[in-house]
Amino acid sequence: MVISSFIVEAHLKKVDEVKTLLKSLPGVEVHSIIKDIKIIVTLETDTIDQSYRIGEKMSKLSGVISLCLIYTNFEDEVLSNPQAGL
Repeated sequence: MVISSFIVEAHLKKVDEVKTLLKSLPGVEVHSIIKDIKIIVTLETDTIDQSYRIGEKMSKLSGVISLCLIYTNFEDEVLSNPQAGL
């Protein structure tokens, strides 16, 4: 399981729209809005790849200015290449 938190900065006039779009993505939970433009979200997925793909989708939503990863925790994921040294 991969749990990540992000700050999504949105255009002032599109914050509500971005919030709705974020909630529609699998594993995304919206927690709060700071200073009218920064949306605090968490993302919970089964794999690192899923987390990356959904993060990419978040960054490309209409109205999003920036996406900043704050925290990530990897649990119970088996690496596909254990000799990669990660």
